[in-house]
Amino acid sequence: MCQCMKYIELAISSQPLSLPGKVFRIKDAIARTTIYSVKVDKSKHDTHGQLKNGIFKEFFKDGALSCVGEYRNGEKIGEWKYYLRNGLTKAVGRYDHGKMTDEWKWYRENGELMQTGSFDDEKKVGIWKRYHPNGALYDEGDYANDKKVGE
Repeated sequence: MCQCMKYIELAISSQPLSLPGKVFRIKDAIARTTIYSVKVDKSKHDTHGQLKNGIFKEFFKDGALSCVGEYRNGEKIGEWKYYLRNGLTKAVGRYDHGKMTDEWKWYRENGELMQTGSFDDEKKVGIWKRYHPNGALYDEGDYANDKKVGE
């Protein structure tokens, strides 16, 4: 029997109906069956539908570490590190109440610095710098409230 039929049978038998990440309400008459679904934000909730709390690690399909950081009440907080498939750092930065904040750094696959910049409430602020693959400064710009200022 397919999973879908099992869940429909559970609903008809008045047992609670749930699928991971979904909430269902089914009307009682089969001829008028309506399913309402409410999606749960997977980025804030664990596999049981609870808000994420504590240290969190995500992995690539091959088992390599993709990112590591901390959640508090479903929001990213503190320093988060993101990794490339080759194991080198891709990006490092901080979150406050789920929003990017303070200085962030991004790296190339060879480990060289690619870009630096800061956020305030997830908006670009201050001096942002980009670098050539050889590490030399490519350009820089000043940002305020997510918009480049000056030239």
